[in-house]
Amino acid sequence: MPAYRFDRHDLVTESRRLTRDGLDLAVGLRVFDVIAYLVEHRRRAVGRDELIAAVWGRSDAGEALLAQAVLKARRAFGDDGSVQHYIRTIPRFGYQWVADTEECATIVGMPPPPAVAMRERAEAPPPSDADEDIAAPPSASATQAIRPAPRRRRVAVAIGTLLLVAFAVAAQRFLGRHRQPDAAATTAGLILVLPTQVQGDVAEDGWMRLGVMSLNAQALADVPGHAVVPDETALAAVAHAPASDMAQLLRETGASVVVATEAVRSGDAWLLHATVRDAGGNSQIVSASAADPIAAAGALARDLRELFAPGAPANEHDAPSPQVLALSARMKAATLEGQNGRALALADRADPSVAAAPEVALLRTEALIQLGRADEAAAALRTLIDGAVTTPTPRWLPEAWTALGDCELAAGRPDLAETDFRRSLTLLRAHDDRRVSGLAWRGLGIAQAVRNDLDGAETSYLNARLALAPIGDRLVLARVVDGLGYVAAQRGRLADALLRYEQAAAIAAAIGSNETELGSRLNIAQSHEYLLQHALALENLRALLPRLRRLDYPALHRFGIVAYVTVLVETGALEEARSELARLAAESASDANYDAVVDVRLDQARSLLALGDAPAAIRLAGSIRAGLESRSSADLRLETAAVLLSALAGQDRNAARALADDAAIWLPANALVPARVHALAAQAQWQASQERAARADELYSQALSLARDFGAPIVLRDAAVPFARFQLAQGRIDAAAETARPLGPHADEDFTSALTLARVAAARRDSVLARSYFTRARQLAGQRWSATLEGEASAASDAEEAKIPVSTNG
Repeated sequence: MPAYRFDRHDLVTESRRLTRDGLDLAVGLRVFDVIAYLVEHRRRAVGRDELIAAVWGRSDAGEALLAQAVLKARRAFGDDGSVQHYIRTIPRFGYQWVADTEECATIVGMPPPPAVAMRERAEAPPPSDADEDIAAPPSASATQAIRPAPRRRRVAVAIGTLLLVAFAVAAQRFLGRHRQPDAAATTAGLILVLPTQVQGDVAEDGWMRLGVMSLNAQALADVPGHAVVPDETALAAVAHAPASDMAQLLRETGASVVVATEAVRSGDAWLLHATVRDAGGNSQIVSASAADPIAAAGALARDLRELFAPGAPANEHDAPSPQVLALSARMKAATLEGQNGRALALADRADPSVAAAPEVALLRTEALIQLGRADEAAAALRTLIDGAVTTPTPRWLPEAWTALGDCELAAGRPDLAETDFRRSLTLLRAHDDRRVSGLAWRGLGIAQAVRNDLDGAETSYLNARLALAPIGDRLVLARVVDGLGYVAAQRGRLADALLRYEQAAAIAAAIGSNETELGSRLNIAQSHEYLLQHALALENLRALLPRLRRLDYPALHRFGIVAYVTVLVETGALEEARSELARLAAESASDANYDAVVDVRLDQARSLLALGDAPAAIRLAGSIRAGLESRSSADLRLETAAVLLSALAGQDRNAARALADDAAIWLPANALVPARVHALAAQAQWQASQERAARADELYSQALSLARDFGAPIVLRDAAVPFARFQLAQGRIDAAAETARPLGPHADEDFTSALTLARVAAARRDSVLARSYFTRARQLAGQRWSATLEGEASAASDAEEAKIPVSTNG
């Protein structure tokens, strides 16, 4: 295939490389395709539909995706919409490549891709339509033989915290349907270590199944030229496919080498055999034996490493003692099985000197985090970190800082978490630990997203993806993709967001990660709710409920139930909503653990208020506000104040007045649009109740202007509906009609929109339109339909020229 040269750039379509001055430019997969297609057809203008079909393979991908890809292509060349030296916009048609371009058979002197990238970088999860932001990695060979490496380093115990983050979505519209990703491409040098098959006493020796697996994985983790699939990913893959189905395991994990171990008790000794197979069908067997299972496992791990790195001397510096190794293996096996309480019990029963070892302390904090005891874990980590005064820096220290950052996130302290993650990343410059690096970047992205630093969050998530892809950590990669979906949604790019959520769910489902898949599918369902597609959201959530109820993850379970209650309220299933809230309250009373990252108490308070239980809403919103700190997110502070003011207005007007008059509370700081809209609307409703019409009108107008610019249907509705009611109450019928006009596309699916439009039509004496909207509102109302509403509908149907009484309630 031909290559192209223009300005200081070289473009080679066959190898998918774009360089500037000989250095590779990192551009997204779709961005590269857009550039290549325009260059190849540079002698003419290319229509938008043609370009979409060529790049996305279908014509319904949507112009929004194309516009974003063109924008990023221009940025890669220093172009923009006004200075169009490379890609020119052809009004009402499409685009044309306009840079002077030379076509040649090959690019002479073009350097090859970096050797390190060719050897180590794996293919990321298969590209979706949302992958414009992610650089296309150089290709890697499909298989690689087990080969010697010149050196080795001591393996540090790697404990990756599995904080599952459920993200809220701000939505516009869903364009297109995401394709299921293909299986992971085989990555040269990536090793999959399977759980050990143990022939012994299950009660006494069961820990060996995962403990020996973890020891083997640790021993191979830093063999030069290789990487190891993380334990959690390996377990998820085995749960999804039988260990005997080697081909499927290789496909799902992307590994090119598999290590399968068998442990057999023979008399007073343990015999361990490891079979090492590569993708080409070649195999070798490594064996070890000893009376003590830990000694046998340690010997096997050393021999496995010798197979992959023959002749490399062992580095015994700071190696754990046999006692620490034994306890760590048993604790790791327990945490991998989800038995975090058992892991803590093992540490508590151990000799204090053994329990104080960093390897054990880190495993203990991992168990505490999983149990929701973040503050206790943080205290233990600070003690461990404070004692790290040795030189050189211990290899476990970056991991400790990363775990501490996770604790701070769970406790609602994203600013402290950001500091911890940055400390970890600074230390990792001297330690090549891709998994800890990926976890630290992901944690930093979460902290930045919580603080509304979306640019920083996106950069951190992309860095996490680059760090994790070569080691096949598809579990955390799925969560990173989900995080990128959140960033896209907060920027109003819901097409990208939904595609990423779908991709994250598909990746997680492919390897059997139930919790991660459920988190992404909850985001998908909730995004339909924000699109005011209540019936579709309800259908999706009801399909997820049975799986959620079986889940031993209290924070995610609460998130799902509160999302379900919200949709029940929106569809008028009020009694079922009350029942679910009562059940949730009973469950929460016995589970005091709290995770700030997936805190849904404010959504719960909103549902209580919508169900007419203002006192309960006040109690819950008040407790949230009392627990807020100055470092809490601006969005949470504003949203909490808005809910509390709305609830207090009908219960305690003095308290409501004090809250409304506290100007410092309502400062938007860096809050995002939805929070600002809800805060303005709540203040406007209060001002209207105090007969300050001019101030109420000003606040409502600000809220509606922000909501229109943002474009999310639910945010637009939350601004337009109360404003239109206010205008109707003042007799400003034409103004109310203009305010309610954007609700029209949603009247078929949203009760509140249909009812508001019905009242506006009735006020304008348009009986035909009013009757139509009231009919639709009745169909959507569920248990919200009342005798009062029936009276309004009847009056609208019977009206001719007489003025229709207009209600401003409900």
